[in-house]
Amino acid sequence: MNIITDKFDEWRSGGADKQFGQMVDQLTGFDKFDMNEFLLTLEDATKMAGIKGLKTKMPWASNDPMAQELMRFIKIVEMMSPEERAQPNKIKPPQKKRIAVAAEAEISEVNTVITRWGHSYMMWETLKELKDSGKAMPKDIDEAQSILMSSPKGRARAQNSQIKAMKKRYKKTGKMNA
Repeated sequence: MNIITDKFDEWRSGGADKQFGQMVDQLTGFDKFDMNEFLLTLEDATKMAGIKGLKTKMPWASNDPMAQELMRFIKIVEMMSPEERAQPNKIKPPQKKRIAVAAEAEISEVNTVITRWGHSYMMWETLKELKDSGKAMPKDIDEAQSILMSSPKGRARAQNSQIKAMKKRYKKTGKMNA
């Protein structure tokens, strides 16, 4: 029994679609989506990827960049106070610094976690609206992204994100295009 070929065979036979379906079911099952729910999805991602079990069976698996990133993200969220977890979009720079120090991470990683939570929140909101309206759920990530970008909220959020990035780049370089 080879875990690597088993995982590949599972993926090739639709395991990835099954995992996506499980993620959609989990997301739409939440009544709200703050950092506590995001933490649950991160922990489930480590289980789906086999990270927790693989570390003991194959020590090299703990060196996997994806596994390391997930574990850092989990540690960062765990270092947040209950108030910060409830309203992650209101975390101020001094709080980010405290979280980063406590999690032995960089402030940029705290920002990345908050950004990823924002993306997940937007996906949760979209999926919840689909479920509540009785529409069909997406079958894979490509379909989910297509649905997300076809919604007015999704497009507006993407545009705001681009404008924010352009302003940041302009502030750093004095140029609008990099």
